[in-house]
Amino acid sequence: MRFLKVVLAMAALGSCGMGWTQVITVQSAGQSDALVAAQVVGIPSGLFVLTDQAGQAEISTLIGSDSILISHMGYRDQTVAWGDLIRANGKVYLEEQSLFLPSIPVTA
Repeated sequence: MRFLKVVLAMAALGSCGMGWTQVITVQSAGQSDALVAAQVVGIPSGLFVLTDQAGQAEISTLIGSDSILISHMGYRDQTVAWGDLIRANGKVYLEEQSLFLPSIPVTA
């Protein structure tokens, strides 16, 4: 069954040089800014890649994963199925999330 998933994913992603390229683009949902160094993790394999200065990452090493998890500090993590990623033309938009750091008392 796993082999069938891999074959179907490769066919859907155009691994024969046709169709959708194996590049993901990660941007902020609010301003569509490229998210540099976003982590893109294959689930359940745990293999990951990081996005470059343009918010892009080559994800052919993640083919065969059931889905992918995209995370970046200051943004909500998002899990995306391969089919959804293909329908979105490889673009993922992350929503901002506030970071709350514990306060540290400073005394003189």
